[in-house]
Amino acid sequence: MGESKMFDVARPDATFARLTAQVTNDVIFVGDVLDSVRSTACGGIGLFVGTVRVTSSSPEIARSPVVSGISPFDVVGLRYDAYEDGALAEFERIMGVVVRRFPRVQAVGIAHRYGYIPLGQDSVVVAASAPHRHEALEATTFVIDAVKFRAPIWKQEVFRDGRQAAWIGCEHVHVVAS
Repeated sequence: MGESKMFDVARPDATFARLTAQVTNDVIFVGDVLDSVRSTACGGIGLFVGTVRVTSSSPEIARSPVVSGISPFDVVGLRYDAYEDGALAEFERIMGVVVRRFPRVQAVGIAHRYGYIPLGQDSVVVAASAPHRHEALEATTFVIDAVKFRAPIWKQEVFRDGRQAAWIGCEHVHVVAS
């Protein structure tokens, strides 16, 4: 559980790009994700780090100053749940799109945490390397957007008074239990 997995993903020209992916209950080390995409062939690395913030993103709470006694500034952490094997498989499918859409990207690293994560800690890290910054940054943006939309990972805000918001995330995936 939580170990990084490496995938070589074939490009249309029969070369390969590397994906290093991790779904973990442990603290994510940003430097490890960066190191997983470093290459002497690449002059640019795009990086996204998602960090737990104090303000709520729940629409019913963010719209008003106080809803049922909860302020939008009362978030103390996030709780993530993940279908680990499904998330890793989805990361690999996302990488299949990356190699077609951004053919010069050499490597992508994705680390996503689950469990309870307190304020200020990182919940997700995405990095992509390419010969030039433009493609690395575009690929990084594409990957984090795809992960948030497609991976079977859900989050829930936890408030100071112990209440929890509704689970949100990845609504299009239908996980079938075995």
